[in-house]
Amino acid sequence: MDDYGKDRWWPFAQGGGVTIGIVTLVWGTAVFLWFFRSNLATGIFLVLTTALWLLILYFFRDPNRQVKNEPGLVVSPADGEVVEIVKEQEAHYLQADVIRISLFLSIADVHVQRVPLGGKVVQVEHKPGKFLQAFRPEASDVNEHIAMVLETEYGRILVKQIAGILARRCVNYARPGDILVTGQRFGLIRFSSRVDLFLPPNAQLLVSVGDKVYGGLTPIARFPAQEKPPKTNL
Repeated sequence: MDDYGKDRWWPFAQGGGVTIGIVTLVWGTAVFLWFFRSNLATGIFLVLTTALWLLILYFFRDPNRQVKNEPGLVVSPADGEVVEIVKEQEAHYLQADVIRISLFLSIADVHVQRVPLGGKVVQVEHKPGKFLQAFRPEASDVNEHIAMVLETEYGRILVKQIAGILARRCVNYARPGDILVTGQRFGLIRFSSRVDLFLPPNAQLLVSVGDKVYGGLTPIARFPAQEKPPKTNL
């Protein structure tokens, strides 16, 4: 993985440059037309393209953040609202009992995802699926998603970037073997959707349903230091 996790001067999300460039070109064309042929049509075109340009810049914003990186502390992988917390068995990627924390991202949230807990990337898998509303409980299983498994000092965790009705594309820049640190940027969801975080059952939760969280900033869970599993060779 490249240096995408570091602070950057470019204030927009990796993967949004092409979209920003195209919309900027359209907006620039509207400005040109307005100055050289001012009329109702070019005025309306300028207003609409200006609104679209500002919305695109706002959506792809990617602010640098002072990440909370403490031993055993799990930070939120995304901006959004906690919509569900359940204990269940994750049968596909972890084959273990887990706590699932589901976050819903509205169109107004930052859509860059960050690593909740540092570790080694074991698996990254894209799975095609449906595009149900992201807040529906079944969306975690049946919607198109990208799953990333991390081996941490506290056991394996899973992060799912889940597509929805508006979000038709998830992007993950990590590759198996990458060593990621807590709070590092690793991906992007285009437009509103959902991120699910699966933690071992000994995680002590620090959030509740309805809480607003921010990627890399909000503590979402903590692992007791004495409960680290023995390290294994990967």
